[in-house]
Amino acid sequence: MFWPRSKTRKKSKDARFADAEEMQTAFAQQHKALYWIALAITADEELATASIVDAASLAESNNCVFHDWLNHWAQVATARVAVEKCQRQISLAEREYGQLACSEYRQDSLSDEQITALQALNLRQLHYDLDALARSALILRGCLRVSIYECTLVLKVPLRSVLSAYNKAMQWYDDTAQQLQLEAQQHLNATDSISFGSSQTDLDPLFRRKDQPHVVPQK
Repeated sequence: MFWPRSKTRKKSKDARFADAEEMQTAFAQQHKALYWIALAITADEELATASIVDAASLAESNNCVFHDWLNHWAQVATARVAVEKCQRQISLAEREYGQLACSEYRQDSLSDEQITALQALNLRQLHYDLDALARSALILRGCLRVSIYECTLVLKVPLRSVLSAYNKAMQWYDDTAQQLQLEAQQHLNATDSISFGSSQTDLDPLFRRKDQPHVVPQK
């Protein structure tokens, strides 16, 4: 799952505004991606669903969105509503970041490939490892490429807290991606080390049919 998104938003030649029907269509066609955005931020299925509904209702009263920006507008609108629904948790988390000091703050956003990799992760891991402020900063700045300054306005927290939270989120992403790469390499090495004399039992995980469940051994 990856949502269509341009790196630079330019006006179309006719600079046409999207009408109400087109805006609702954008929400319907992107529902899966919008749900992922809202759930990543709120960590609550009901709040995620409500975020999409409320963001779509905002579209009915907004007639100043360029057609070429429509998909991105829907994504950011959904994220904004999701942030509002967990504002209390964000405010509580901010107390931690206000005391942190970093020698260097990261402001780079995620690449399209990194966003795709992030979407492939189990959101439970994201919810367990990151608080609401860090998750929101990661989605807004990292995935949707909202400016850091705008993030402070959406999140309603000081700039220093946003930067510290985003640092934490990006470090988490780097560590998680590195761990996944390591596990993938270990699996590849284990596969390469199998000899031709291996029994069918040894090779079973490699030849397991796609419809057979893969049971992960308990650690």
